[in-house]
Amino acid sequence: MTFLRHDLAPRSVSQSLNRPRHAARLSLPSSIRVAAVVGLLPLTALGAQGATTRPAVPPANPDVFLVPLSSTGGTVKVGVPANITRRDGYDNQPSFSADSRAIFFTSNRGDGQSDIYRYDLSTGLAIPARKTIPESEYSAFPTRDAKAITVIRVEADSTQRLWRMPLDTAAPSVMFPDIKPVGYFAQADDSTWALFVLGSPATLQVVHVGVPGGEIVARNIGRSLHRIPGTTRVSYVQKGGTTWYVIMLDPNTKKIDTLTSTLPGSEDMAWVDSTTIVAGNGSKLFSFRRGDSEWKQLADYSFANISSITRLAVSPNKTWLALVGDLKLRTSGMARAVYVDTIPGADPNTAARGARPRPVDSWAAWNLLPPTQQMRSANNGGDDDASGNVALIEMAKALRNGPRPERTILFMAITGEEVGGFGKAWLTGYEPSTMGDLLADNGIPLTPDMRLGQRFFERSDSVAFARIGIPAHSISSFNLATPYHNPKDEASTIAPDHMAQVISATAKAVRLLADGLKPEWHPGGRPEAPAARAPR
Repeated sequence: MTFLRHDLAPRSVSQSLNRPRHAARLSLPSSIRVAAVVGLLPLTALGAQGATTRPAVPPANPDVFLVPLSSTGGTVKVGVPANITRRDGYDNQPSFSADSRAIFFTSNRGDGQSDIYRYDLSTGLAIPARKTIPESEYSAFPTRDAKAITVIRVEADSTQRLWRMPLDTAAPSVMFPDIKPVGYFAQADDSTWALFVLGSPATLQVVHVGVPGGEIVARNIGRSLHRIPGTTRVSYVQKGGTTWYVIMLDPNTKKIDTLTSTLPGSEDMAWVDSTTIVAGNGSKLFSFRRGDSEWKQLADYSFANISSITRLAVSPNKTWLALVGDLKLRTSGMARAVYVDTIPGADPNTAARGARPRPVDSWAAWNLLPPTQQMRSANNGGDDDASGNVALIEMAKALRNGPRPERTILFMAITGEEVGGFGKAWLTGYEPSTMGDLLADNGIPLTPDMRLGQRFFERSDSVAFARIGIPAHSISSFNLATPYHNPKDEASTIAPDHMAQVISATAKAVRLLADGLKPEWHPGGRPEAPAARAPR
């Protein structure tokens, strides 16, 4: 293990190791384990409730959050939400792609135009699914063949109808030309749809592909329309009076059944499976299972500063929940500007220079070097682990030239294994502590770990710190590149511009941890300490 001590901090390495405060493990840009441990104290000082009755009012600047979800034997569990939009402006109405690998959502970027964006769970990048001018689109939902999305389109003359919008360059087409203005929808089967049609009052109409007109089956309904998974029935919210109800409708027979009353003042919900609903109220999340007598609280997200939970969606593979809420941003407590030196990244050979006597372009070139210049070690590749060593050195150089940090910064290179969205990195264990949100709120381009099943957080070197109480996470690049742990892992495989951006962002993250607020564990987030070893 190599320790590079920050030369602006007077505390010794042993003191820093004995009294750490929090840690951010870096895996840049894709593989070597690198840790930055921040000292305990600044150098200058020692220093289940029921649902609320407030109606769920859509926030002016809503964000979309991604929440881990599991459902076993009718028991639903949810994790800590991660903000995937995190910007001023309107981001709302999430739905998942058919393969559960992306989220579609409505976004207005300040120009009065609303378009459907697609957030890729593997890269953390959000791009327009289709840009349309002057039309605006809302409430996207993927078609069963995954080749298109159905949307509510506000046309140039303000007509509002249901459209099919291919995800390629094919022209969009209106589905039910004579039904307007449509606000929301649910597809019961290949030819049958339930539409929320605006009016006084709003009506629920059943329509069929190729058949003109629609049949009104309910009035004064809410906006939350859903197909019930595994069935051809749909659910809707019947309003009226002080109590609202969740209703199940068979669109073909027109038979209706009352399932339960809604949470007070709440009309947004989503189905986990054919028997279980999740819904929000204020900062709280609830579930209801058919046969139960009341809603059960799943989580209270006030600790994550989320309020006004409204729209919800469950991924087809039932591992993710998307929800919309209002967020009160945290502050970092920074008293000074973050200074980061220029990070080199134009030449791919630059990324290999830190772990080799001189840059070479291939193993063949390496074989031609004199024996005294050939260095052999495990996993000594261009990306894994030469690039990680370069990242460590570049961050140390950048931080050395900045203002004196409030806490000691300790750099160390740890051998091991690990896992590119251009310029972004992902944080293992985003959910257990506040570190991810603290960094993201201050402009560090991070995304949550989307491979929870691979347990990168528990497998990482940083978990050793976490198990003794220090919030510690890995910042890693994406996608386990093809030559990973392979003799073909050469300098030419490195994306230097991406690497430079991630290194720069990570240096800023380290500085925020040194000078800012202390990350804290979310409730139940701290991993358990390892069991004591039996005496030998």
